[in-house]
Amino acid sequence: MAEGAQSAPPSMPDPASLPGRQLADALYGRIQSQIKQLQSQATKAEQVEVWYQKAGFQHEVLSLGYTNPDLIILYAVDAARRPSRILVHVNALELVLKIGEVHGNEEPRIVGFNGQVLDTMAETASGENAPCAKTCQPMAPQTNAY
Repeated sequence: MAEGAQSAPPSMPDPASLPGRQLADALYGRIQSQIKQLQSQATKAEQVEVWYQKAGFQHEVLSLGYTNPDLIILYAVDAARRPSRILVHVNALELVLKIGEVHGNEEPRIVGFNGQVLDTMAETASGENAPCAKTCQPMAPQTNAY
């Protein structure tokens, strides 16, 4: 390999090679592991923030789930703190994970893991079991100095 050249990032395994798992399940587990690792490094005055950015729009991810074989579901809020549900194919998912400050006397926010979402239409219709029902409530606007 030429000097300065970077090797290709490791690719996701073929879902057929994962015993009892599919691609979304495997990616969800890797994301969960990365977030938990970062949470273990945060102090009491810090929190893990997960951000999804696409086409100029930025969303803070509050929790996530998946639907096999290849769909990740992000429960997020936009810049105006309105709840959003973002459906992303595993090949298109890019998240930013970072440690941010907890503001004032707030409790650190913890990213939620909803696991496999089997029937999003049934959950949405009732509203009671929808993963976003509790985690995507509008929050007070925050000032972020980027």
